[in-house]
Amino acid sequence: MQRKQQVTLQEIGRAAGVSAPTVSRVLNRHPGVSGEVRSRVMEAIEALGYDAEPILRKAAVISNAQMHERRIEIVMFPLPEQNDIFKLSYFNEIYEGCLSVLNQSGTARASLLTWERSWRGTADLPETVLKRFRKADGLLLIGSSFPQAVRELKRLNKAIVAIGMGTASDSLDYVSHNDFQAGQVLADYLIDRGCVEIGFFSGSRHSECFTARLNGVMVQALHRLGEKSFSCRYADSTDNKDVMETLAAWLDSGKCPRTLVFSHFVAAYVFYNLLVHRGLKPDRYNIATFDAESDFIPGMEFTSMETFPRQLGFKAAGRVLQLIARPPEAEMPQSILVPCRLKPGNTVQAVPEKRETTGNIS
Repeated sequence: MQRKQQVTLQEIGRAAGVSAPTVSRVLNRHPGVSGEVRSRVMEAIEALGYDAEPILRKAAVISNAQMHERRIEIVMFPLPEQNDIFKLSYFNEIYEGCLSVLNQSGTARASLLTWERSWRGTADLPETVLKRFRKADGLLLIGSSFPQAVRELKRLNKAIVAIGMGTASDSLDYVSHNDFQAGQVLADYLIDRGCVEIGFFSGSRHSECFTARLNGVMVQALHRLGEKSFSCRYADSTDNKDVMETLAAWLDSGKCPRTLVFSHFVAAYVFYNLLVHRGLKPDRYNIATFDAESDFIPGMEFTSMETFPRQLGFKAAGRVLQLIARPPEAEMPQSILVPCRLKPGNTVQAVPEKRETTGNIS
């Protein structure tokens, strides 16, 4: 019988009363198929009058893809004081970037896990979590590093890429923004516009990227303006309440500079609202930040260093797939730095550098 079109696994399955995956297993001589089912499938192929060779080739391709499916564990490491790392959109963007590349690869299956504060190392992991790590082909580590945990995960001999973990970069492949350089660029921009004293506000002492940004601003300010040109404050956490209380105390101290750089945009937004609440004009301050969101406040465009967290996810996921495909000994750890971009706004102006003491929050 001359066939008009190539048979499909679904057609054979319907004729034999089985599923398409079962047909695939029969054609690939999978040992987990009974003789009775195997006979029904082969009879259906013969009854349909088709040559099974094209089906064998197609089934082999499917089987090969399944055999080479890669398991990737995406592990989120929150800051010690964070309950939910996804409260910061920055980490959502990284995660979505990773998923985009892994899903498009067609050969990777990703699972998400959040590292708990009580897990100091692999000895503290529940057995179910440890099994997931052992079965995984690769790990993507996102967030704030736990040095002991990272060292022990490295011993599992998996393909591992860390995102934003500065302390892990010596022994692991590492993807991050060039936050130190970005801090220097932002400091230069402020100094070139006449700012003579710069304050830096950090949402956490535990974030490597916040610390790198702070250090970049500090080094450039001290180099160009001198020893008394720089000051900084840390909040206990990135929580808005902690951020506001720390900023309010800085204002009340009378030592808050009129030019401020913020480690992340939410902190800059909290500061803006604090000034408005106290009846102060935000334009009396030079405000610069990282990760600013456009059109967040009508009429205001924050001067900022634009970051590209989704790009971090793209590059990290691509790198982990490369490492899986090659023998580990053939690869030296790489540090992949993604540059930030200066985005001037209307929140930095040439104003007299004079501190201002303000009242308490009412």
